[in-house]
Amino acid sequence: MISDINFYEFAKFLINIHDDRIKFTGHVEDKIKDRGLSKEVVKDLILYETPVGMLKQDLTKFKVYYPFPDKESTYDLIIILAIDNNTKVLKPVTTYQQTIKRRVRRNGKGA
Repeated sequence: MISDINFYEFAKFLINIHDDRIKFTGHVEDKIKDRGLSKEVVKDLILYETPVGMLKQDLTKFKVYYPFPDKESTYDLIIILAIDNNTKVLKPVTTYQQTIKRRVRRNGKGA
């Protein structure tokens, strides 16, 4: 049975994740490469960068916003992450860039 992971449990899991607990599938590796990134860049963001935002999408899936590497500060890199409840493995589902205007609001307007 899949148990519901709340925001705080996910944040704690993410803070304490180790390199060997992040598993990429061939599909997500292809998508990362198609977007001009590398698996290592995505893994380093997960391990060493502080997210700038998170949204829960499903019982064990979260949309995590990271500062986009090499894009100054005009883009976020969105990484959809899922936790396998049985193995406690973190699985990147997909990645894409998004303008920070979708996240940051100044005076009621986009950045």
